[in-house]
Amino acid sequence: MAAAFTSSFLSSPYFATSKPTFKPTPRTSLSLPSIRVAASSDPSSSTTTAAAAGFSVNKVSNIRDEARRLSPHPDAHNFSAKYVPFPSTSSNADESYSLDEIVYRSNSGGLLDVQHDLDALKAFPGSYWRNLFDSRVWKTTWPYGSGV
Repeated sequence: MAAAFTSSFLSSPYFATSKPTFKPTPRTSLSLPSIRVAASSDPSSSTTTAAAAGFSVNKVSNIRDEARRLSPHPDAHNFSAKYVPFPSTSSNADESYSLDEIVYRSNSGGLLDVQHDLDALKAFPGSYWRNLFDSRVWKTTWPYGSGV
C-alpha cells in the first residue's frame, strides 16, 4: 500500500521529470538621492559653512574646548574639581586625578570621590544654581545630557 501511494504521488503532475525553468525578472533601477560635494582650496569657505551650521570646524579639537565654546555661562569655567581617594588618609593625601582621566580606583584600591572647589561654587547665589539645574533637567543636549 505504501508503494502504491508513493508511485501515484510521484506520478502526479507536480513532480514532472523536466527541470523547471526560471526566467529572471528585470530589476528596477534604484534611484538614490544625489549629494553635491564641492571642494575648495580656500579654507575660509568650509570654515564659514561649518561654523554657520554650529559644528566644530576642527574635528580633532579638545572636548573641553568644544564645551567651553558651546557653554552659555562663561563664568562657569572658573570651577575646578578632581578625583581624590575616599576615605582620605595621610598616606594618600596628595593623590588626585583630573576628571578627564579614566580612573576607577585609587592607588590603594579604594574608591574615588569628587572634590569640588567650594569657594568658587559659593561665589554664585543659590538662584543661579537653581536656574542652571532647571535649564538642564530633562535635556539631552551635549555636553550636559546623557541621552539615556
